[in-house]
Amino acid sequence: MTLPVGSPGPVVLFDGCPLCGVTGHDHVFDHPECGEVVDCRGCGLRYTRSRRLSSWAAIRRETPGPLLDVFIEKEADQVRDFRAILGRLHELGARGPLLDVGSMTGHFLSEARSAGFDTVGIEPDPWAAGYARREFGLDIREELLTEAAFEPGSFGVVSMLHVMEHLTDPKETLAVIHRTLADDGILAVEIPIIDATATRIMGRRHRHYVFDHTLFMTRTTCARFLEEAGFRIVRREATGRTLRLGRLARGMAVRSPQLGGAVSRAVETLRLDRVHLTVNLRDILRVYAVKRQATSPPPRATFRAPRRETAAPDPGTPGHPALGSTTRNGRRPRTGRPAGRAPRAPLPRRG
Repeated sequence: MTLPVGSPGPVVLFDGCPLCGVTGHDHVFDHPECGEVVDCRGCGLRYTRSRRLSSWAAIRRETPGPLLDVFIEKEADQVRDFRAILGRLHELGARGPLLDVGSMTGHFLSEARSAGFDTVGIEPDPWAAGYARREFGLDIREELLTEAAFEPGSFGVVSMLHVMEHLTDPKETLAVIHRTLADDGILAVEIPIIDATATRIMGRRHRHYVFDHTLFMTRTTCARFLEEAGFRIVRREATGRTLRLGRLARGMAVRSPQLGGAVSRAVETLRLDRVHLTVNLRDILRVYAVKRQATSPPPRATFRAPRRETAAPDPGTPGHPALGSTTRNGRRPRTGRPAGRAPRAPLPRRG
């Protein structure tokens, strides 16, 4: 559901837990942007139960207009991150058309096209979709995924980067993705997580608790969402984000005017505003998943720290391009005698 723009009071987003359906919950805090944040007593998922503010998608669709420069800068700053995701997809054997859910200004899709994918994007914000078409010449559909009418198995890759935490219909969205993805396709998801040290320390002041976030997931609850939707995780990585030093300093100034202001002035004086750096607090999770085969129950995914970009993916079900056919040391498994060689005859016993 989406909250109507201009709603006079809090509107309940979820009558029960969006993951397990249990109605019992424990109040965590009231947030001026997120609303009433609660923990499910059944599965532990943290979510926004009710809020006063309208959803970002509803606001942008009803009152479209140019995005602030900071949004475009943020997308442009993350090109390095986008290339890392696309590189991992290639390592996992991804092929076929790529659908990006929540394409925003099209920076990720532009990189995906440069990496060799045929691309289609879904973006409900009319201005952002127009920007992506105008600046990059991309195929962007101005609609929600649940409104689209793609044929089953249309895409070899579906990406959903920093979208899942905004959803008010996560199970329905994942069901559409499962139907839209080819049987040998790969799903790439990136979300903020709250079971990271930085998130625990900062609590409600952490940047994950922001306007329009409805789901505050952990590694466990994210995995359960995907597994119950029919996916099996083949790789996950705790990561950070690339940003310009100037934007980082301005963000610090908002949260801590005295310290952040000093840092911001120093960055401007030294002309370091456009220097890019990757800040990895391990509070962002990248997940790569494939469709689960109906004949084999999914094993529970274990968290794996990020490896170097050259690392091979975890082996799994034979025959899937994302899983390969090699062992952990990179050698092919021995499957029997070489073709054409007869078995060795037994030696005669000594008398």
